[in-house]
Amino acid sequence: MKGLIKALCVLLMLYGLTKVIMETLRVTTIIFKVKDAMNECCVYVLNENYDDIYKSIRDGYTGAYRTDGRSSFSDYRDYADVVSRLVDILAVETDGETYVKPNEDTGYEYYKFYDVSVTLTNTGLRRQQRMYYIDMYLKFDVPMQLSKINFPLTINLHSSSIWTPKYEYNDLRKFH
Repeated sequence: MKGLIKALCVLLMLYGLTKVIMETLRVTTIIFKVKDAMNECCVYVLNENYDDIYKSIRDGYTGAYRTDGRSSFSDYRDYADVVSRLVDILAVETDGETYVKPNEDTGYEYYKFYDVSVTLTNTGLRRQQRMYYIDMYLKFDVPMQLSKINFPLTINLHSSSIWTPKYEYNDLRKFH
């Protein structure tokens, strides 16, 4: 009888451990999916800005600046509606400033994110800085579900992408 009780306790502990491991894998998969979508959005914005910065970085020192026809430059950055692209990729519903992925089967939510911020940093004038990069931050809530009990898990996610010219001006002088 004692052996049966010990075996049942061990099986119950293994079952609980398996549930925890499976839930951790589920949450990790969701986090990686959102992170990949963030990376895709960042690369998309850099590609949208490529035509504005390539010629000026290659030929001169202006980066994504545009001249006003006189002697001054104005900063030009195209954010390309990053948040709506992220919403489309993840197929989430908008609830004000919160974006929710609902689970129709259980009535709970898979995840939600909010406080999305995007920073697009321009190249510096006169080659002070040759990189053109984007940073994206958001707060991400995903419920961990263990036998009908939800444990909220909040994570700050960050994604960034950098565009740099393949050859610097000094590198190109070697070929002449």
